[in-house]
Amino acid sequence: MSLTGRYILVFKIERPLVLQISTLNYGKSFSLDPEYYGYIGSAMGPGGIFSRVSRHIKRDKKIKWHIDYITSHEEVMFLFVYWVNSKNLSECDIVRVLHEHGLGKTIVRGFGATDSPCYSHLIHIEAKIPIFLFSVKKLFNGGFLKFYPDL
Repeated sequence: MSLTGRYILVFKIERPLVLQISTLNYGKSFSLDPEYYGYIGSAMGPGGIFSRVSRHIKRDKKIKWHIDYITSHEEVMFLFVYWVNSKNLSECDIVRVLHEHGLGKTIVRGFGATDSPCYSHLIHIEAKIPIFLFSVKKLFNGGFLKFYPDL
């Protein structure tokens, strides 16, 4: 049985990235600065989180989700994936908790949230990465699934 549920994919953008996604920002381009970001997603299907995240980190893929517009770029360095072990927390709940604790700020209205009432599933990480790591572990039951060698 595959591990399913919610996850936080943390990555760093190393050079400014300009994106244009027709379903976001009224189709206008927007930029992401060289900073740390988190994407809060869910994988409830048969492949689970490992399958979903493996797809996210592939550079050469058909663009399916908003996050694919970011992760297909070489400017992105993947840091880690954290599994949130809770059937009761939605992506919005996770984003809200991170925001309330000063760990992340939502950016790009609607990003990853086309089927969700929250502002965005993409956050700019506001804390130093070691503090973010420690805090995520403290705030959410779950575990780190993958640390990438770039960390």
